[in-house]
Amino acid sequence: MSFNLSHTHSLIVLGVTRARALGVDVENVRTREVSMDIAHRYFAPREVSELMAAPAHEQQDRFFVQGSLHQGARDGLVAAARQVQFSLSE
Repeated sequence: MSFNLSHTHSLIVLGVTRARALGVDVENVRTREVSMDIAHRYFAPREVSELMAAPAHEQQDRFFVQGSLHQGARDGLVAAARQVQFSLSE
């Protein structure tokens, strides 16, 4: 059995599985502002351009969706990298 818990202010999520690892995250996106500094640091240049070109009322949702996709990809890569083994012995 695997479980994961995440919380922020008045939000909480608990995920439970029988056979697989699970990761969950929750953000109170309505109270956080879009950070173009974070976008420039973690998003591809095209993604930043698309975010900046989006209407102002859509930028917050797009920022958090894009960030969630990046976090999921990063977590998947970390999990995959843990399966790779190197031997430096001769």
